[in-house]
Amino acid sequence: SGLAVGQDVAPKPRFEVASVRPFTPRPGSAGIAPKQNPEHLVISATVRFLIQRAYGLENYQLVGPESLGTSWGVAANAAPGTTQEQANLMLQSLLEERFHLTFHHAMKEFKVYNLVAAKGGVKLKDSIPTDGCSMGAVSVGGKACGPRAEQFGIAKAASSAGPGAVMTSPKGLMASKNADMASFARALRTQAGELVLDKTGLSGKYDLRMEFAAVDLRTQRPAEPDSPLPSIFDALQQQLGLKLDPAKTMIEVMVIDHVDAMPTGQLSLLE
Repeated sequence: SGLAVGQDVAPKPRFEVASVRPFTPRPGSAGIAPKQNPEHLVISATVRFLIQRAYGLENYQLVGPESLGTSWGVAANAAPGTTQEQANLMLQSLLEERFHLTFHHAMKEFKVYNLVAAKGGVKLKDSIPTDGCSMGAVSVGGKACGPRAEQFGIAKAASSAGPGAVMTSPKGLMASKNADMASFARALRTQAGELVLDKTGLSGKYDLRMEFAAVDLRTQRPAEPDSPLPSIFDALQQQLGLKLDPAKTMIEVMVIDHVDAMPTGQLSLLE
């Protein structure tokens, strides 16, 4: 996702009422997922997440101090009919007024993998209506979902996560229903170890299912050392006709110049 224009001259909309209170997440938890209602925003998360949400950033696009890791609960109300885009602008206003957020943009070099078609062409299956166990669990060859997919609960996971979400099990099953390549590339990052950029040129939606030897995200070592499954790199080529090409590229990032560790006031009524 591209960086927002940010600090422009035009005034941004503001929440009618907003509260910001300290929040302590459970161990191992990043926070509470935001409720998807632009008129009633409820988020409990780190300042980093709040900024990412407000400005439409991926984690790698944000460079800032340790204070971005402090957690806060935000509850805010907007006028009826407020869109998600307007709510994001209101969250920007809240961050700039309450946390005194200031920033600038810069270019930064990243090691990346470009997701491209492998030799011989892609082997992707166009998304089709499915239900039950087959939700996102049909391979290129038409392999019906088996015990691994059922154990992973791909139908339930895909249904709860929403259309296009790419789900990955700790044991090495990646699947989705109606996913685009940009979403798939983002999901590959955790297993590939570097940022993955979609360079396939494919604009369709696909049903994806791939089994591979997973990496334990806590240790970055194989989750099952003796796994007979192929690596994520080999699985992509063998099962989906895609590959990851290593590269370096310059990407625009947001660099935080200042953000308060403690926001002003615990409750703010915005006129």
